[in-house]
Amino acid sequence: MTGSGVPAVTVIIPAYNAAPYIGETIEHVLGQTLPDIEVIVVDDGSSDQTADVVALYPSVRYIRKVNGGVSSARNVGARQARARWISFVDADDLWHPQMLASMLELMLQHPTAAMGLSGSTSLQDRRDLSSPIQRIDGALPFRFLSDFREVFRFPYLGMSSVIVERDRFLALGGFNENLRRAEDVDLFLRLLYNSPGYVRLMYPAVHIRTVDGSLSSDSIAGYVQLLDVYQRFLAEHESFAQESPRLVRQTLSDLHLRLGRALFRADRRSEAMQQALASMRKDFTGAALALLLRVHVPPSWLAVARWLTTSTERDVK
Repeated sequence: MTGSGVPAVTVIIPAYNAAPYIGETIEHVLGQTLPDIEVIVVDDGSSDQTADVVALYPSVRYIRKVNGGVSSARNVGARQARARWISFVDADDLWHPQMLASMLELMLQHPTAAMGLSGSTSLQDRRDLSSPIQRIDGALPFRFLSDFREVFRFPYLGMSSVIVERDRFLALGGFNENLRRAEDVDLFLRLLYNSPGYVRLMYPAVHIRTVDGSLSSDSIAGYVQLLDVYQRFLAEHESFAQESPRLVRQTLSDLHLRLGRALFRADRRSEAMQQALASMRKDFTGAALALLLRVHVPPSWLAVARWLTTSTERDVK
């Protein structure tokens, strides 16, 4: 703890039926080289043995609440946090031992940053989490990103390393608890708009685990909520839309295209066609046109085309 007995950082882990993974996540958090940390697990109404696993770690604060979604779980943790800084990690992700110390160092070096986060990689990559983070001339590898337009266009930053001042987070209203998905993008847009920017550790200090039902899994519902997040942001910030019309068109076109592809994979062809058309109305692209053509080609034709392609490849070999 610091001299005042207050932790330097509070780590918040939202959990829902996370028993198979949360123990490993907690061990990685407790294994941080930064000693002054508080760890809070907010159990969002789990029906498995999540509570039993967390009980194996006496230093971890455990809070159980009625199921309300990851946004409400994170907000509960933030309100209960005692540290000036709060950081979030999903219950199935892993941290490099130096992740938290590195992020706090960067935030203290760049006091105008609205938040900080680390690079990440897939847990399936099996990169070594024990090798020290390499410094360049004694400094951590980082970028200070000040262009909000880049965040608007590519907002998929990930939550499992974000560090932010607790007071700033709470003053913003925390996460939108009406959102079950895309809550991270909603937070980033609100937090970073009209801010000096954010700092990013240019090292994959977070390993993301993707499992069925995890917070990292894509879904049709996720893209629907993402579009809603953007539409609400633009309605509240009309001047931004007027200043960057092409950026807005490209971004919305891409989101409609992503949703259309997800619908097509689910064999919801009529809805996929509507999203392809919506994408083309925003920004006419070859990718949207290709989706529209695929929607109109009967599935039997696609099967024949795949068979012919496979047969031709076998003949060539």
